[in-house]
Amino acid sequence: MQKVALAYLGYAGRGNLGDDAIELVYRRAFPQARIAALPLYPGDLPGHLRERRHLGFRDASLLLGGGTVIGRKNWRVHLLTGGRLAGRRPFHMLGAGVEDPVFQGRNSFSANGELRRWRPLLEQFDRVTVRGPRSAELLGTIGVVSEVVGDPALLLEPGPVPRSVDAGVLGLNVGWGDDMWGHDPERVGRELAGALRQLARRGWRFRAFLANDSDRAYTERLLADAGVTDRTEVYVTVDPDTYLHSVRGCSVLVAQRLHAAILSCCAAVPTIAIGYQPKCDDFMASLGQERFLLRTDEVDTESLVELVEKVDADRADHVMRLQIAVDGRRAALRAALARIGDQLGLDHAAG
Repeated sequence: MQKVALAYLGYAGRGNLGDDAIELVYRRAFPQARIAALPLYPGDLPGHLRERRHLGFRDASLLLGGGTVIGRKNWRVHLLTGGRLAGRRPFHMLGAGVEDPVFQGRNSFSANGELRRWRPLLEQFDRVTVRGPRSAELLGTIGVVSEVVGDPALLLEPGPVPRSVDAGVLGLNVGWGDDMWGHDPERVGRELAGALRQLARRGWRFRAFLANDSDRAYTERLLADAGVTDRTEVYVTVDPDTYLHSVRGCSVLVAQRLHAAILSCCAAVPTIAIGYQPKCDDFMASLGQERFLLRTDEVDTESLVELVEKVDADRADHVMRLQIAVDGRRAALRAALARIGDQLGLDHAAG
């Protein structure tokens, strides 16, 4: 029986760019360690039970995958279940997000004081490290001390910043999870289409990045409504390395999916985030980029066009400031990863 060093509790392997990016960070950070996924849903159990014949979880430490998991009832259940399977204490996390109860969507799972129920669970972790300042603020309201380190996906290395980019090329990623501020995706689509029409008249070309299989229909409709299909290259970038490589040549990127924005910042591409839930604000604030976020209940054609052209005009300065902010978060993330590795006796790959 092969012993498992880390029992991974996350949503990876299900076609979601962000969750796959976060898992990839851990596998590259600890290349010699056996990392095995814990089951999330009843349908995962048969495969997990088969694997347990070959894998020993008794001495494994639970590693909570990143993403917005803290303060969600469904993830509390996942964590309680996973904690019974992984025998070693304490648990570990890196840059987790905290669900903000100020937003209530269709599947928020954060109502009725849910966050308070997390305090005894969080006491089982070696340290609580979070994605951004709002996450830390929320945990402070329940008496939990945390450190802001940033999103783990920032540790993926896209390679050196290209010396030149394709001028006048706007990257575009659209899509969201269960719900958005304003609960009106049709309105958001109209405003985005209007912005693309105006930018096309000013000479811009576009690259659309599909970071989730479910976003294809929405993206194609948006491009058709804007009348820019013939000015747009479409890239299927559902894995992190492909996305990082493909996005590098854009002058500016407008991203709605959270980890499409995170990875474009990671690649030092000036990024305008279309914030659909508080987690987007939390991440952008972690890099001091709040002024480059437009919420879905506030975005309009004129403000988006103005912001795209302002960012493009100051691109060199924007890239420099973005790189400095990302490098700062990477330093904090690497230190937190090294602590996890030291506690578990794992070799940590230099990054």
